[in-house]
Parts: sequence; structure tokens; C-alpha cells
Amino acid sequence: MSVPKLSIIIPIFGAEKYISKCLDSLVNQTYGIENLEIICVNDCTLDNSMQIVKDFQKQYPNKIIIHNHKKNKGPGGARNTGLKIATGDYITFADPDDYLELDTYDYIISNIKNTNIQLACFNFIFFNSTSHFTKPLHPSHPIFKKEIKISHKELYTNYPKFIHSLSVWNKIYSKDLLKNIDLFPENQLFNEDAKFSLDCFLAASEIFITPKRFYNYRKDENNSAATNKSYTTKKSYFFHLKHHQYLEKIKSIYPSLKEEINIFHINNWYQFMHNILIKKPISFNKQEMLFFYNETKKIYSTINLSDYKNKTHPIQRLIPLSFKYSFSFQSAKILYFTLHKLAKFFHGIYIKIKKTRAQK
Repeated sequence: MSVPKLSIIIPIFGAEKYISKCLDSLVNQTYGIENLEIICVNDCTLDNSMQIVKDFQKQYPNKIIIHNHKKNKGPGGARNTGLKIATGDYITFADPDDYLELDTYDYIISNIKNTNIQLACFNFIFFNSTSHFTKPLHPSHPIFKKEIKISHKELYTNYPKFIHSLSVWNKIYSKDLLKNIDLFPENQLFNEDAKFSLDCFLAASEIFITPKRFYNYRKDENNSAATNKSYTTKKSYFFHLKHHQYLEKIKSIYPSLKEEINIFHINNWYQFMHNILIKKPISFNKQEMLFFYNETKKIYSTINLSDYKNKTHPIQRLIPLSFKYSFSFQSAKILYFTLHKLAKFFHGIYIKIKKTRAQK
């Protein structure tokens, strides 16, 4: 019986320090390098990353494929390029600064081949230069409590927290599934895989989820730089809002996802709107700020915030509160500024009381 071929797509940019560890973890998979196709997309990286990739290619000339972009397209654009040239029965993604356990693909594909499973999702663990760690727990953590094989209908009725599992690097997709899935947005620095992942979850006929932590996700100062930069890029604000608007459409189709989508709205739009209202890392004109105000108010006006007081952080609920009960952008700004100052003041008193009691 033939062994399914797996295509692994890696966007390469600024990964000189880490790409060797990533590629080592792929070429040494127990699944067998002969069953893999490793597609490395050079997204106009300026460092020595591609020389390292070429050194690996010399060892595995028929298994490591290099494609060079003429202009930078971001991780989404690089993944799109990989999807166009991938020939595997299954497709997966990896980021060049991360690595996988050596039995990852062997375990996953042995569990999904010869079945109707179109999407496999495995657990992950964070790491930095000194250690591996799991806290704070990722919001998607509850879906990894046990190993399951389910239909997508069972997923959104019994495991709605999957909407927080929006990364592509801890999933394997059947090629058939991806035929009707929209490609990634290009030149998007943050959250570029959110819609792609969500669409795949909702379209897959059957899904396999395992709690095994196969993916090692680098989370340190260098890794967080891209996320921090997203708050200083105007496009990121519009892209992120677009995903929240898309989730509203999903919520209307699948009412069982309402609670988790509302939690996502409260937790994930907070930092962007906090920046617009208070920090102002970039300049928005009046028309843009009015747009964000109207669209944000639409989202938060449908949420009964008292339903989420034990499920979300109180500071993050101040943004929805400010927009829900305001009548203009300026009034939302004043209300949020006041509530935020009060919250910080009382939190400071709480910390002092806590320290005093601990010292007694």
C-alpha cells in the first residue's frame, strides 16, 4: 500500500538563527524523508537563511524545493506560493523559527489515512532559549483534552473553543479540503492565517484532534517583535477588524459559536482599540477613526457584557462597555479613559492590600 505524500510549506524571512533546527526536525521525521516534500519559499529575506536552506537541499536534492519571490509578500503570500506548487496528498505548514517532534507526521497520518478525515489538529508547546512552558494556557487548550475523531458539526456544537485555534502550523490538511478554501491574504503581518484556519474547520467533513504536543512554538523577544509591530502598522488594524466582522457572519450561521466568538471579540480587539483611543502609535484621520468607531459599536452593541464577567478580563471589558454606551467617538474615548484610569487606580489599591496581607 502506497504511503501518502506530505507537502510542508515554510515561508522564509529573517530566520537565519533558527532555520537549521526547523529543517533538522523535518528531514529526520520518522515518517521518512522519502515521503515528504519540503517547500521553502524565499520571501526576499535579507539574511543568510537561504544559504542554510541550500546546504540542506544539497543533501536532499529531490525533497527540498526552493522558490524565490521577486518581491516580499508576507507569510500569507509565501504560503500561497507553496500551495500552488505542492503535490502532496496532505499539506501542512511550519514557521522557520519553530520545530516539530520527530514522530509528528508518522503519528498523525497513520491516524487519518484511509479515512474521511480532512483536517488534523495537534497540540503545541511554547519555548524560548531557556525552557519549554505551557502557561498562560492558550484559549484553545480545552479542545486538546482528549484525542477525538469527529465531524465538523460535532466540533462547533461540542468543542466551540476551536475558533481560538487559528494557526496553521499545528494542522495537517487533505489536498481535497483546500480546493475550495480561499487563499491567505498577502502582505499581512498579523493574524494572516485566521480566516483560512476557520474556513478549513467549518468545511472539513471529519476532523482529528490529538492532545500530543508535537509542535514547538518559539515565544521570546525576537518572536514577539512581529506581533508588537502589528500594532504600529495601519493595515493590521483593518485586517484584524475584517476578521472580527467575518466572525460576526459565522456567528449568524452557527449560533452555538456565539459565546466563544463574543469572548474572542472582547479579548482580541481590545489592544487595537486601546491604541486608537489612548496610545496612538500611528495616526488615523477623522474618517478612519469614525469608521473604527461605527464598526466596533456594531460588534459590541450585540454583546451582553454581564454574561462574560467570569470569562474575560475586567480591563478588556472596558472597551466594549465604552462603545456600547457611547453616542460618538469622542464620548467613547472619554468614557474609556475614565474607566481605565479608575480600574488602574483600584487595581493598585488591591495590589497594595494583597502585599500587606502577605507580609503579615
